Amino acid sequence: MPRRMPRTVVRVLGTMEGECICILDHPPLVNGGVGHKLACDPNQAPFSDLQQSPLAAGAVLAAGQALLNDLKQQTAIAQALGAAFQNPGQLCPIYIYLHDAPRAELLPWECLYDPDPDLLFLSLRPDWPVIRMRQAQQQDGLTDYTLQPPLRVMAVLSATGDSIASAVSAQQEWNALWQAFTMNRPPHAMPVNLRVLVGEDALKTAIDQQAPQPGVEVQCDFISDRDQALTAIRDFAPHLLHFFCHGTTAGIPHLQLGTRADWTAQTAGSITITGSDLRDSADPHYQVWIVTLNCCESATQSRNARNLASSLVTVGFPAALGMRDVVEAKHAHLLTKRFYRALFEQFNAILVDAPPAMMEWGTALFEARQDLSTHAFNAPPVPPSQIAACDFKEWTLPALYMRTEPFLLKRIIPPLTTAQKIELLQQAETLQSQIVMVQGMNAPDDMKQDVIKDLQAKIAKIKVQLNA
Repeated sequence: MPRRMPRTVVRVLGTMEGECICILDHPPLVNGGVGHKLACDPNQAPFSDLQQSPLAAGAVLAAGQALLNDLKQQTAIAQALGAAFQNPGQLCPIYIYLHDAPRAELLPWECLYDPDPDLLFLSLRPDWPVIRMRQAQQQDGLTDYTLQPPLRVMAVLSATGDSIASAVSAQQEWNALWQAFTMNRPPHAMPVNLRVLVGEDALKTAIDQQAPQPGVEVQCDFISDRDQALTAIRDFAPHLLHFFCHGTTAGIPHLQLGTRADWTAQTAGSITITGSDLRDSADPHYQVWIVTLNCCESATQSRNARNLASSLVTVGFPAALGMRDVVEAKHAHLLTKRFYRALFEQFNAILVDAPPAMMEWGTALFEARQDLSTHAFNAPPVPPSQIAACDFKEWTLPALYMRTEPFLLKRIIPPLTTAQKIELLQQAETLQSQIVMVQGMNAPDDMKQDVIKDLQAKIAKIKVQLNA
């Protein structure tokens, strides 16, 4: 079992009166102190100011600083954060463990801010990603997962609607996803299988006609009905599950997908899927590692997709990423491209058959948040991300949720294909023929034995591969 990385976990507990009490959950301190009642109210300034358009100058900074100052009123939390900040360059994620605290769910934890010039916005530093944590109500007991290439990625792309404003083509979302796994792809990167479900005819045609890329396989199908979509996800058993669709938190939080018929009729999506539907019907064998819910400005029902992401973790998914508020389509696409690119790099960096690696999903959001913080500047000069972030909230909107259990990932060698086995057998036969040829050569015996030993060692390596 690998040693767990340093982390700071702040538990926020909801009370019957609707208040929120924060305590230090990790690291354990001798004197943890008493719980502190959070004074921050999402419906009051400076947090309500984040709902204004346009934002006032410094609005994000004011909210982030007020929230961090409130946390530091609890002595143990202040000590733990201070200790973490003493080690810049060392990864120490900050987890906000939300325990039946609906008011705290509405606070913008992603914009925590310290005025120290070496700290500033914590989520815009690689050292201290801010991640939300929830306890899974459905326990599966899993902490160790296996990555046997190819990496399986499933994208469900269908945000139809009954108006021009609510029907959003997923073409640019697909482009961002494709670029994440193909642009500047390292020569020896692991293979990727992309399975795509869509509702748009034009999008399916574009995907089918996509120029092939080495190491990336793509299969695209239409969404026809609810059972077909859930069955397709279950049968493909993706590691990464991505949705670009509408969703709502009215009643039980659920996704709303458009079928091909919905797109043709220009109607709202006719398929509704809850987190429990996904876990029970689409992922009964617990193959999915993370679910991403991406939304855009026209997806008017997707406000508070954070609740959807939170519900996915409570039903048992290891991690989920959703938006705290509605975002422009261009920002949603940028998040897709940067986030999956960073995840892919992390997976490729895991050594084959090494001890399980501790996955900290929040580190994959660092570059995406940096780019989102400056994306509003279309022309030079573009300010540094820490400065631009003070007045621009889009970088804070992706909310990452994780379960309380660690996520350990071990990469193993994929099984050989029939073609690979045949090729190895042919190589072994060629080496054996070379041994016979060397034995018949007119050369000193010691020289021949050295050559034969080298050839026999190569044959032995091939046998190991064949028997793996």
